[in-house]
Amino acid sequence: MFYAVNMHDQAIAGTIMPFLRSFFARESTIRKDVSSLKKIPVFRKKDGAQDKRTRVLFICEHNSARSQMAEAYLNHLHGNAFKAESAGLMPTTIHPLVIAIMKEESIDISKQRSKSISSLIENSRTFDIVITVCDESKLHECPVFPGERTRIHWDIADPAAATGSPEEQLETIREIWNRIKTLITQFSQTASI
Repeated sequence: MFYAVNMHDQAIAGTIMPFLRSFFARESTIRKDVSSLKKIPVFRKKDGAQDKRTRVLFICEHNSARSQMAEAYLNHLHGNAFKAESAGLMPTTIHPLVIAIMKEESIDISKQRSKSISSLIENSRTFDIVITVCDESKLHECPVFPGERTRIHWDIADPAAATGSPEEQLETIREIWNRIKTLITQFSQTASI
């Protein structure tokens, strides 16, 4: 069963969202400062399946920039130990400047597409670690994923909010990309791959 909440009605959203977040996150461990952890709990499959990589899901509102960059970089850096994916609450299209920034690092995400969290739920997908990559000021809009074992939150600015000339926007997104690279590096070290 799948329900939707009209987020434009602030009275309803303000009342029901805290309940839903706590309900779906009951078994979660919410971690904000990955660098302070000695080791992230990693839950590997015990069913004899061949793919023993730790399954990581990056989620944000639109799955158009931050979560896409994080997915691509973790797979690029440590695809032998992690299987990263990404999704969003209201998927759109991948930001063209994000594609350009990633090409600077020789990572091609031009063929990736934005995916919906609901499609993962409908397909009974499970993940060992779920990382939300939303701006702290919009944390109340950041989606949750049911059944997650470990939940981590990274405060990352929204590249879609970048303003100015194309060059200025590119520089803003480059700063966001550098933050994501740092967080992924800390995460992979903390997870003791």
